[in-house]
Amino acid sequence: MIYVLIKIATTDITEMQVDAIVNAANQTLRSGSGVCGSIHRAAGPELEKECLSLGGCETGQAKLTNAYALPAKYVIHTVGPIWHGGKENEAELLASCYRNTLKLAKENQITSIAFPAVSTGIYGFPKIEAAKTAVTAIRSMEQELPEDFTVYLCAFDEETEVIYDHVLAGEDISEDKESFREILKNLFIKPSKKDLDTQITQLKKALNESKYTIAITGAGISFSAGGMNFDHENIEELLPLASEDVLRNDSEKYYKLLDHAFLHSMFTHEPSEAHKALRSLEIDGLLQGIITTNVDCMHTMAGSENVAEIQGSLQINRCTKCGKHFDDYHIWNQGAVPRCDECGDVIWTFPFYSHVGLHDENLKKAQEWISNADLILVIGANGSYGNAYFNYRKRSAKIIQINPGKTNFDSIASLNIHAGADEVLSRVIR
Repeated sequence: MIYVLIKIATTDITEMQVDAIVNAANQTLRSGSGVCGSIHRAAGPELEKECLSLGGCETGQAKLTNAYALPAKYVIHTVGPIWHGGKENEAELLASCYRNTLKLAKENQITSIAFPAVSTGIYGFPKIEAAKTAVTAIRSMEQELPEDFTVYLCAFDEETEVIYDHVLAGEDISEDKESFREILKNLFIKPSKKDLDTQITQLKKALNESKYTIAITGAGISFSAGGMNFDHENIEELLPLASEDVLRNDSEKYYKLLDHAFLHSMFTHEPSEAHKALRSLEIDGLLQGIITTNVDCMHTMAGSENVAEIQGSLQINRCTKCGKHFDDYHIWNQGAVPRCDECGDVIWTFPFYSHVGLHDENLKKAQEWISNADLILVIGANGSYGNAYFNYRKRSAKIIQINPGKTNFDSIASLNIHAGADEVLSRVIR
């Protein structure tokens, strides 16, 4: 007998009406980026207050809190492993996340639960192996859970959805199998020249008809300008950037890490053609603001004036001792960690002293701009930070997405242009 029903969900996990949703947490249980940040923002500040009372959480373990403003009753926080190439027991630790979460669900009479794809984001766990591990772990718990227990596997994008679908069907898939590579490849088919021409014409028409247009940009807009693709990085190597101890005690190491992650591309590459095109649209009065999660200052470097960097950026800095602000990204182009000209202590940048938090002033700009927008351009972004600002949009606003791959925006955009932003936007401004 099958005791557990496993379903794939494409709904935003923060909107799932289940007994519990699962947070892909960090060991401190503080709000972070990705799914973790979205859940904390949707739940409200009370969630982090309760989390901080729990004393953290070890990798593979799970802890339960109330869900506060979320539609779910509870949030179960589990800490997934950082991927090290499969050499450090990552699969077993990930399986423990699912098993321990389900044990906690049973203890609290939970009968429906929604999981994100734990560890597949910034922690770098390969999606196919993560899906196999998740499904195997869930099925290993079937006889311990009540009958009709329902598990929802939330797919952030179409690739994850397809992977879950094949794993649940019992198909033997891997990135090495040519047939499955072809399936994934078909998710990212570039439109024909004729179709792309038509889509760009539609985009131009929408821009000319709109009275108030904003752009939402993510990491994808910076790839061609040397920006880092964190999906392909060993994230553990970058974690010291959030450590004040490393900043103070080994500033040379700290600067090298920051240079690898951001500074080298910032100061040796020009902004991308897409960055420059957005500036041109701003000058022509066709773009009223840019909302970005990027911290690389590339929009500012391209000359854009109305930019809401909702996670802050390397141009928002402060002294760790006296608190003096140094809001200029050029201070990081000196070959070493900058120091305060008043007290001599080291200067830290907002994205890391806030532990990838949200910048209040910029967030308020984003909320105001999107509430006025008739047209929203989504460029190289995968997530919307919905409860932070995206849900402030007018329901009548038109959404046009420019992204080579499919994302959560596909289902709500009136036009999806699956091509590179440089190609599309450079043609728009001709």
